[in-house]
Amino acid sequence: MSAPGWYPDPAGGAGQRWWDGSAWTGRTRGPGGSTGGPGPNPSARTAAPWGWILGGVAALIAIIIAVVLIMNRPSGPREITDGDYPTASSTVSAWDDSDPDDTTSPSPEPSPSDTPPGSNVPCPEGDPNQRQDHPQDATRVYGGNLSFALAEGFDPPLPEPRFTIAHDVTQQVAHVAPDDNWIAQLAVGRLRAADGFTGSPEKVATALAQCTASSDLYAPYTQELKITGGEAITVSGQKGWRIDADIRVEQGPAFGGDKVVFVVVPDGDDWGMFFGAVPLGDGQLAGQMEDTVASLRTV
Repeated sequence: MSAPGWYPDPAGGAGQRWWDGSAWTGRTRGPGGSTGGPGPNPSARTAAPWGWILGGVAALIAIIIAVVLIMNRPSGPREITDGDYPTASSTVSAWDDSDPDDTTSPSPEPSPSDTPPGSNVPCPEGDPNQRQDHPQDATRVYGGNLSFALAEGFDPPLPEPRFTIAHDVTQQVAHVAPDDNWIAQLAVGRLRAADGFTGSPEKVATALAQCTASSDLYAPYTQELKITGGEAITVSGQKGWRIDADIRVEQGPAFGGDKVVFVVVPDGDDWGMFFGAVPLGDGQLAGQMEDTVASLRTV
């Protein structure tokens, strides 16, 4: 709502009416009236006796109307659903001080899991640097409730702070196009139900794919996510979901983007997640990514 002040009279008068910050008052002024501040209206202190007479007549009319309503009120209780009360589909008018030419109306913000594949979505904020206890095993990479076998030819495991939708994210990377600052990447972590990742494994995996493609991992390039496949997957007896996709970028490296794999596995109410990305057309790294997916285990 607007701050207190003089505004064009919403009743259609030629002058202005005082808005006290929450409601319209009875104070008005003509186009050439005083521009005084929000104090008492000076004319109210010098009103003619006719004001008392008119006030008395108005009070009498109000009493008569109240008596008529009471005499005609139906007996017994009345259902609250009889249509006199606003419902979820009702519209309620109020003073609108927005641009009169703006006909747009706000729409509810979708959760990641409710947005069609391929869309950029509003994604939750996790804490990828958050760490939980993991086994001391130098042969595996741990994050969330998942681990994978240490990948040869990749850098030692490190946190991935750019994976901001998740928690406890650990990754290995390989520098495949140094001139373009491009990497192949293998990462595991946790997705939390409290952040909005809920529903079936397929639904959560789709949300993971959408949020990853539109995240800072692919900045500053314009990207396009194309899901090429999806299937159920079992990791250590836990039934999850796998999504294969291409993430193509404009004005990026010559190979045009990444072949990617997303996996989610239930972890109580939360989810373990795996993300792998290798350059499009690189068969050797794609095979290594498949070996990594095959080595996934729950903790």
